Amino acid sequence: GSLHLYYASVLGSLLSGSKHFAPYYFIRHILPPYALHYYFLIAAAHFFGYVMADKLLVCLIFILTAFGFRYLARCLGPGGDLVSLFILPLLLNWPLGMGFYNYCLAIGMALWALGFWYRAVQKHSHGLWLAFLGTVILVVLTHPVPLAFIYVLVGVDVVWRFFQNWRRREAGA
Repeated sequence: GSLHLYYASVLGSLLSGSKHFAPYYFIRHILPPYALHYYFLIAAAHFFGYVMADKLLVCLIFILTAFGFRYLARCLGPGGDLVSLFILPLLLNWPLGMGFYNYCLAIGMALWALGFWYRAVQKHSHGLWLAFLGTVILVVLTHPVPLAFIYVLVGVDVVWRFFQNWRRREAGA
């Protein structure tokens, strides 16, 4: 929305060294809450302007969410291609329509992170573990609610796998 565009323009002006907003604002933290959203807007605004950068962010949210859901669905089972069609009605959702772009962006990245988690557990790949970690760091810079979603699902998966291994060891002993 317009308030986020204003924040991004002020932050971009302060980061570039401009004195226009310096008498009124200062940067307290280089990584403020919801930093990824603002830094994306600042970077894209250099090429397209702030209004178009906002529209590009919505397109990015669509792409990340749709392909993140598809990746996660394909990691979980062979019917992932068919199940991934169920994301279509969810793409145009209430939070996105109300302008909660940080939350929606973090949901798309959380789907990717969970896909990387399940694929890394299956394949024991260091590259996938790094992709999981990098995606979680991006979610940390975006919104806390999808981050909690990742923590809960990964925690449940770890506990589930622990009890499965424990039962197998007990049955084999």
